[in-house]
Amino acid sequence: MLQRTLKIAQQLCWLLGEILTLGYAPKYLKRVKSWQTIDYEYEHPKTASLKRPDTRQSQKTKQQREWDRLSVVLSVIAAASASALAIPTPFSVLNLFWVSAACFSASFGLALEGVILITYLTVFAHVGGTGRLGKLSHDRHSRLKNLEPIAFIIALPIVLTTYSAFFLLSGLISMSIIQGTNESVQSHIPAYKVTVLIPVSIALAAILGAIALCEASVSNRSQNQSGERTFGIQDPYAPEEEEMLVRGGD
Repeated sequence: MLQRTLKIAQQLCWLLGEILTLGYAPKYLKRVKSWQTIDYEYEHPKTASLKRPDTRQSQKTKQQREWDRLSVVLSVIAAASASALAIPTPFSVLNLFWVSAACFSASFGLALEGVILITYLTVFAHVGGTGRLGKLSHDRHSRLKNLEPIAFIIALPIVLTTYSAFFLLSGLISMSIIQGTNESVQSHIPAYKVTVLIPVSIALAAILGAIALCEASVSNRSQNQSGERTFGIQDPYAPEEEEMLVRGGD
């Protein structure tokens, strides 16, 4: 009975995650499952990412390129949101419409959180061995029972980018079509705070949860030869890979 209840709760949580992530999580779940087919025993040549598209280096490169693109987009959105907060509405000389201000502020906060998350994932996924996140999905690790949390973590950057862009667009639309008096932020402080803090707080909680899950997966007893921790699993191939990269540069 308890196991059935937990299973139902897990399914409900995943359904909620699908909704909150705008359907991105199931798509990234397929990517995570594809990582299970990666040949971790294969000693790839210098150009493995081109000759062997299913190798660790190739998957790592693809994921990093995606994060790099999202990081640029988030930086642009953050700059646009910050600039928009200084632009008055066409119908008011001194005050910005509170809905527009709230949307711009939420967009700004989500963009900054996205940059922070991408920075963390970039360092975490690639320092101390190749493909830490990929190793989590590999079926040789018996401690892993579900892939959904991994898919959720990988989907978070693009989810934050989408929400940030949505709030920026909403602020622009509301600023353009709404006209009225006594509609400044000072007149709607509670509503402004709710509109800004709810999405920003939810995103912050998701980021902290993702970071906590990543750090919890790091075993205190598992360290590679360089003294850096691996993603909860000893990475016996990291020294060989580093040696291969050194030879490739000679």
